[in-house]
Amino acid sequence: MFGRAVDADPSHAPAWQAYALFEKEQHNFDEARRLLEEGLRRVHDRRGKGLLHSTLGDLLAGGGDLAAAESHFRKALECDDRDALTHYYFATRVLLRTGRRPEACRHLCRAKALRARKPHEREMIEKALERNGCQCNGSR
Repeated sequence: MFGRAVDADPSHAPAWQAYALFEKEQHNFDEARRLLEEGLRRVHDRRGKGLLHSTLGDLLAGGGDLAAAESHFRKALECDDRDALTHYYFATRVLLRTGRRPEACRHLCRAKALRARKPHEREMIEKALERNGCQCNGSR
């Protein structure tokens, strides 16, 4: 099913992301990475590239390659600085794990300011801010 979706429109980033996440759930991490990298070669719009870089950053962070994950999260933010979840995952999956709390708090505050679309995502961001003692604009 996913293979047909990316074959039908190889420039559609959400199809590549869905296919890679499916493979990740099946514990096929190498295949998930390959799909995201292939998607990055085929997708040309900035937001789509941002989505794929962010997803690849999360996948790599999960595998413990924090340097490569950071690189992909930064590329994602270069493509689309207005994605709240990219800021959140970069902060929680890389920056906090590498002891860079002040930078992580800046990204979490940015994520809060961007106001994620879904209530559970906004709650996730708020909890991370609270858990890490981050102060945004003088408030907690």
